Amino acid sequence: MLKTELDTMRLDIGRYPTAEEGLTLLAQAPTDAQLTAVNPMIQESGQIDLGPYKVHWRSATTTPVTDGTGYPAGISHYRVALYESEVEVAEASGSILTTVKLRQVGYRRVRDTVAPVSGDTR
Repeated sequence: MLKTELDTMRLDIGRYPTAEEGLTLLAQAPTDAQLTAVNPMIQESGQIDLGPYKVHWRSATTTPVTDGTGYPAGISHYRVALYESEVEVAEASGSILTTVKLRQVGYRRVRDTVAPVSGDTR
């Protein structure tokens, strides 16, 4: 998501933002929107290389991993937990521009849908 936003800025202003502009623009951008594609249960840490910038994140659970609740009753197909993620945005040289903490839900599908038994006459 962040790569898309930086590419959009490049199209808007004809170049990637400088480090000074990037810090201001990244600080104004909603952090949760930048990392919505990251599921911390699947990928607890990682790095995205965005040309002039690198985004690195580390996540840890803040609640136990548990079965989700199904609707209208029972358990869902997913296991879920709340994670706290620390995100660093740095220049390619390694100079850190900003660090942000956010909370997000991690999830993993652990069950398949069971089809009803055919021929049931009840």
